[in-house]
Amino acid sequence: MSKDKRVIKTEKLITETMMRLLATTSISKITVKKICDQALISKSTFYDHYVDKFDVIDKIVDVYAMQFNCEIQQRFEAVQQKNIFEIFNKIIKDMANQDSDLLILMSLEQDVHRVQDRFHKILYDNAHAFLSKKNE
Repeated sequence: MSKDKRVIKTEKLITETMMRLLATTSISKITVKKICDQALISKSTFYDHYVDKFDVIDKIVDVYAMQFNCEIQQRFEAVQQKNIFEIFNKIIKDMANQDSDLLILMSLEQDVHRVQDRFHKILYDNAHAFLSKKNE
């Protein structure tokens, strides 16, 4: 079942606010109150959607990891079709569109939210699956 538009809009507002705050403020100095003040929402609205500030980051990282996984899977499928130039060109363009958010997420000092580790695992798993199929 799809989410209500109001839920989507509120979650988008919260995640955009979090990314704006992370661009200028250390995660340790960001509070739920600060997020709510910046997003112009109540704390109860925030807690209707997220457990805490780290839950917001986890959800943001989940979205990027899912996008990265999809991109990598498509690229390995394209490798089988010998479209190497197109593969790298698309990856570079797609990731460049999200460059600033990814740089912010990659610089977080909290090891729990390491987007690099998620991307590394996705790349490793997909490469392993691709090479396993190729050697069969």
